[in-house]
Amino acid sequence: MAVPIDKEGQTVAWGITADTKERDREGWKEYEVSGQAAREAKGLFADVDSEPIRSVLDNAIESEARVWPHHSIGDIPTWHKGRICLLGDAAHAMPPNGQGTALAFEDAAYLTRLLTSTEAVNKGYDRLFTQFETARRARVADIVKSAKPSSTIKSRVSPWIWYLKKWAFWAFFWWHGREVRMGHDQSYDVMKESIEVL
Repeated sequence: MAVPIDKEGQTVAWGITADTKERDREGWKEYEVSGQAAREAKGLFADVDSEPIRSVLDNAIESEARVWPHHSIGDIPTWHKGRICLLGDAAHAMPPNGQGTALAFEDAAYLTRLLTSTEAVNKGYDRLFTQFETARRARVADIVKSAKPSSTIKSRVSPWIWYLKKWAFWAFFWWHGREVRMGHDQSYDVMKESIEVL
């Protein structure tokens, strides 16, 4: 991924998703500030000579690299205990494709609706959080399921496979009138979720 980040389009931010060894907090910071992360990322694409990617890599300032290690967590038995409730990545982390952020916003919006309902709060936090978790688990499971293929599609492949993927994407967008249409509706309206706590 490469995107301009200033009005003139002269500064470009770029990012990749890659596997590397696990580190502790200090190790991740050292990996970042030492420039090792940038050097390794650039090394993964040493054989790429396509422009503008080659120029972006060659002109990258290694000391300005930022690292966001991501972790997926398994399905935890409950997202709440007493007056504490997890939401977003704390409850259901997933690969970094944007879905985790969207789910966190949805969680926050729905939980806000529940917590601002006097009737729901009067039923007790345990029941309120159980309602929240019950309503959200199916949605989260659906998004996690669809996130796995989109995560693997970004992995590094041979030049021939990359070429085929490129033309497959072009054909897909041409066939669908330059629009992305999901196989199923992924829209979500938090206002349609019930705030009636059972």
